[in-house]
Amino acid sequence: MKKVRLISHAEGRLKRYGVDRELVIDAINNPDEVVRGKRKGEIERWIAQKLLDDEQMLRVIYEFKNEDIYVITLYISKRERYYRGGIREDKL
Repeated sequence: MKKVRLISHAEGRLKRYGVDRELVIDAINNPDEVVRGKRKGEIERWIAQKLLDDEQMLRVIYEFKNEDIYVITLYISKRERYYRGGIREDKL
């Protein structure tokens, strides 16, 4: 299993939103939805989405580097804004 690492910006977001690190790892390993993020040069980014309740979800933006997963940022958003019914673009 790939190791999940958080860059310093993502660590700051944990504190800002009061999100537990284990929830971030769970969102990546067991997402309710995964969509493509924006490319950063040659590196493709992904967004793991984990439903928190009927109104909110956690969005975790990450990328693969070497053999690890690097969390770039994370935030809590309204479910109605981004959730598409459970699609998994990482499995297409």
